[in-house]
Amino acid sequence: MMKLSVLGGSSYYTSLLFEALVQHKEDIRITELALHGRNESKLADVARFGANMFKKAGIDTAVTFTTDRRRAIEGSQLILCQIRVGGMQARAIDESIPRRYGIIGDETVGPGGFSCALRTVPVMADIAADIRRWAPEALVVDLTNPASIVVEAILNRENINIIGICDLPLIVLTRVADVLNLDYDGLSGRYFGLNHLGFYSNIYYNGDDITTAVFEHAEQLGLGIDADLVRSMRLVPVPFLRHFYHHSQVVEEQKQQPVRGQVLYENEQQLSRLFAQPELDEIPQIIRQRNAIWYSHAVVPFMVAYASNRKGRFIVNIRNRGRIAGLDDNAVVEVSEDIDALKMWRTDATKMPLYVRGLVQAVKAFESMTVQAIYEGSYDKAVLALMSHPLVGQYDVAKAILDDILRSYPEVDYLK
Repeated sequence: MMKLSVLGGSSYYTSLLFEALVQHKEDIRITELALHGRNESKLADVARFGANMFKKAGIDTAVTFTTDRRRAIEGSQLILCQIRVGGMQARAIDESIPRRYGIIGDETVGPGGFSCALRTVPVMADIAADIRRWAPEALVVDLTNPASIVVEAILNRENINIIGICDLPLIVLTRVADVLNLDYDGLSGRYFGLNHLGFYSNIYYNGDDITTAVFEHAEQLGLGIDADLVRSMRLVPVPFLRHFYHHSQVVEEQKQQPVRGQVLYENEQQLSRLFAQPELDEIPQIIRQRNAIWYSHAVVPFMVAYASNRKGRFIVNIRNRGRIAGLDDNAVVEVSEDIDALKMWRTDATKMPLYVRGLVQAVKAFESMTVQAIYEGSYDKAVLALMSHPLVGQYDVAKAILDDILRSYPEVDYLK
């Protein structure tokens, strides 16, 4: 029995959290699910939907909502943080700016993730201070992007229990299950890297290593990465490695595509009308179309294991502490860990192959430098951080992008 708080709870995609909790209603007992956000009207709509869904499933969890952060988190054992500073409109700007400079536009990778971090980390730092004050024993599960930067920034500033969780590595496993006609629940893997920049060195099915079979079917996995490259590396990368390995191709494709954040913003306008319906208790198809599995495959299974003290393997963003050779101990990395009640049963340290080591180290340096620039409020260090990213690499480009970001977001004027 526990209280679960959701910061950023006014997101219409929180409906998928309700659904995942219904699917696990025999495994976890939540007495109160407290939604927090800035828009009381949206919170009311999402909370009503959750109450409707729980009632239909025979679950007596109280769904509450508030714009008062202390009220939302006080007494919580678990806090799910999924805020999006500036909403989908800001995401659209983050994704648009890099395109002007011939760089891929993404909300987490490269300049787009950098822009997002400049807005998000200060807000997350305030949230973390409130959690330390009002819910110091709570475990914080972060979904807020860019995850590696956010979690590292918080761990550098506040003494709270926080981990990051991402569904992207699990999307790879769902594709393996589909291609090889396997039961997803039997799949696991040894995984290492950073958020949205990670690799499986091994994939297992019911304990048996099936990595070779995965390589043989690399063309069918839909990673967007050349299958010959996957087999040459002897690693299974997450699809976002396409942004690095096929950057020019992605840039050309994006020229023909709308900005993703703008599409999602327009979807939100439709969702606002649907969620205003008092009797709504089924997830709208427009949400289904996004194929989001972060709650069903990542967050709720982790919550179940944590609450029931069950051991399970999860992919989490945590301090390195020797988990990946060649990276600082205090750097936040994304790795597969055997966990029960947040006890880490670490596997042997991973030694990165030389052909991925440089990329991971460079992006990790960019992430850590970004955190430093934000906390010091340093314009010069922000330029150096962005310049160090492999997709940027030039001083004049980094400076122009940062100036573009500053013109777009007055709240980033703390950089001096």
